[in-house]
Amino acid sequence: MHIGEKIRLIRESKELSQDYISLKLGLTQGHLSQIESGQAECKGDLLKNIKAVLEVENAPLTEEELIAFRNQLNYWCDIIRNRNLVKARLLCNEAAAILNLEFEKNLVALYRLFEIKLLVLESGKIDEAEKILGIVASSLDEMSEEVLYHYYFNRGFLHMYRREYKTALDYNLKAYSYYQASFDKEPALFNNIAACYARLGKPFHSIRFLERASGMLDNERVSISRLNINSTLAINYIRLNEFGLANDLLTKCLSDAKSIGDWKQYGVVLHNFGCLHHKMNENKISINYFDQAFEYFEENEQHYLENLYCKIRCLINIKKFDECISLLSKAGKLTKSNEVYMLQFESLHHIIKRHEVDSCQFLYDISIPKLLEAGKHFVALDYCEILIATHKRNRRPKKEAEVKALSAEIYKRIIYGGEF
Repeated sequence: MHIGEKIRLIRESKELSQDYISLKLGLTQGHLSQIESGQAECKGDLLKNIKAVLEVENAPLTEEELIAFRNQLNYWCDIIRNRNLVKARLLCNEAAAILNLEFEKNLVALYRLFEIKLLVLESGKIDEAEKILGIVASSLDEMSEEVLYHYYFNRGFLHMYRREYKTALDYNLKAYSYYQASFDKEPALFNNIAACYARLGKPFHSIRFLERASGMLDNERVSISRLNINSTLAINYIRLNEFGLANDLLTKCLSDAKSIGDWKQYGVVLHNFGCLHHKMNENKISINYFDQAFEYFEENEQHYLENLYCKIRCLINIKKFDECISLLSKAGKLTKSNEVYMLQFESLHHIIKRHEVDSCQFLYDISIPKLLEAGKHFVALDYCEILIATHKRNRRPKKEAEVKALSAEIYKRIIYGGEF
């Protein structure tokens, strides 16, 4: 598309006549008509003046301007990724000039897709981000593979933000099919896929993608990407009983989070230290870490609920039931809109009363199936171990065998994949 045609399309989108524009520029209407039809050249000061009259001074029209704008988009993407949000917002406002060029469909779509992540990181504006995705989706068939990559990446990102990990994984794997078309060869996609697999209780799948993500980073530079990768690796190692490897990674994560001032992640690492010591049956040490982690979480967020759940689980192990009941009462008020955590906290009530047959039945018939459906395989395994020990102690060999068979099936799914 030549520059003259672009000028015509911008003029018509603003509902301005050739007479009006030519009068403002001091040109004849015929000369402007020749420019728009490609019969007359348009460059230098003339192009600059036309852009000023059309109020698109910063919009890229020439090939050189388009190349520069593309580089600007790439740079903006890097700034967002590194969470320099003030600078990212300034660059967002500068790049918004592309919205005047509806005919540059792919660049407009890329701008909108990068803006989505900035909106979510700045203020958690999920609904606004969904609206922008809807705009891009309306013309997805016309878009390049690069746009498709970022579209599915953002879909996955939004579902991860909502903790909808199964759906997020589907979109992330769809983005993976377009990965080669993207200029963005950072490890973010692999890290997101790995995080989904980790959340869905599939550590072997998670580690495979984390290793690929890790190989793309500078080992000497502390970064948010490196911190996220090491933190997720540590979670997987805890689940696989590789306690030494997990401890080394978490120690590094704690130092890195402090050095870059990522205090939310600092709290997450403290929580993961608690999980490590819980898995090692060092419950009092675990509770100390969970108590420290609370300082970095808001009560209405998922990290807080997970931390609270894990603390109560440790308190049950050391038989501090009065404190458990008090905290479970608090948890009930916080989880009214979160079905999975509501179930987990209700299950803790039944774990406390596991000597009762009805409570055992609740854990087996309701808690474990729903947790497996939500991808919480390791929580389900924890409940299986409790039930196996309870049935063994109460001499219920058939029930014990049933739960052992279910536990074996869960382990099989964790290793080989597949759904329940």
